[in-house]
Amino acid sequence: MKRYIIRQEDRADCGACSLLSVIKYYEGYVPLEVIKTDTLTNNTGTNFFYLKEAGTKYGFNGRGKKVEELQNIQLPCIAQIRDNNFLHFITVYEVNDIVTYMDPAKGIVNKPLEEFYEFFTGYVLELIPSGKIVKYEDNKQFQKVIFNIYKNYYKTLILLFILALFVVGLFLITGFNPWFLKNKKMITLVIILSLSKILISYIENNLMSHLNQKINITLLKNYLNQILNLPLKYLQLKKTGDLVNRINDLDNIKNLFSKILLEIIINGFLLIGGLIFLFFIEVKITVILFTLTLIYAIILLKINKKTYYEIISNIESNNNLMDKIIEYLNNIKTVKTNSLN
Repeated sequence: MKRYIIRQEDRADCGACSLLSVIKYYEGYVPLEVIKTDTLTNNTGTNFFYLKEAGTKYGFNGRGKKVEELQNIQLPCIAQIRDNNFLHFITVYEVNDIVTYMDPAKGIVNKPLEEFYEFFTGYVLELIPSGKIVKYEDNKQFQKVIFNIYKNYYKTLILLFILALFVVGLFLITGFNPWFLKNKKMITLVIILSLSKILISYIENNLMSHLNQKINITLLKNYLNQILNLPLKYLQLKKTGDLVNRINDLDNIKNLFSKILLEIIINGFLLIGGLIFLFFIEVKITVILFTLTLIYAIILLKINKKTYYEIISNIESNNNLMDKIIEYLNNIKTVKTNSLN
């Protein structure tokens, strides 16, 4: 059975995320923000009634049930559990001796059936397709914005690409060629090449810093324009700390994207050039190095997946902390003002 992980952005998004997971299972698509609006999700979340009403709007026949066992329920379905004394929505995909479900806060979870029943409230919402499931166009707006911004600075990116090629070439010449290193007559040339590499790297870093500054201004402008165009209802559902931290998130994404872009170019060419050079010296060493590189890449992908979820959790914690700080500062102002009066 196909399973679709939909990560919640806020603590109250679990119901909307669970519904979107079911929609995607039936090859439909509705933006999460639209679902949150249709299910009247607020700071305390939503309920089964609004999930059922939204499901009907998207092409489902919803049936709410109170059950003791899940074996006779049509899957996938939305179920309610208790998580740290809070009610929480999940999407159940498989029920055997092991219950497999999508938790918007954790991802795919497998729990023994008896253990699952310990925190299962008994309430479920069956969603049975009654026709064609609604499918919005997934325009991937954020990716388009990032692509268009970098596209506007393609000349700078080309120049960075050329400088990166020079840095890689100079590194290979001065670092891997034994003839340059052993020939005393070529010491002056090696020094010149090394100084040239440092100078080009300096120019490259300055260009990247200048590019990041321009992109940062453009991203911030687009973000503020987007907030102004959002409906009031959506802004009322968002915490102040979340909106503030999104600016920091944009800056982090921009820095990460620029850094990765440059490092992929430099390290990619360095790896390819180094492997080609080693191939003519010793084939076995080349094969070993290439194999180790692949193993390293696979391990890195596995680690990055776990790190991604930890980053998402940290972002949510930071948003809550920022919101509490803002609320605390506003309370201090209120207390000070009342004291003066």
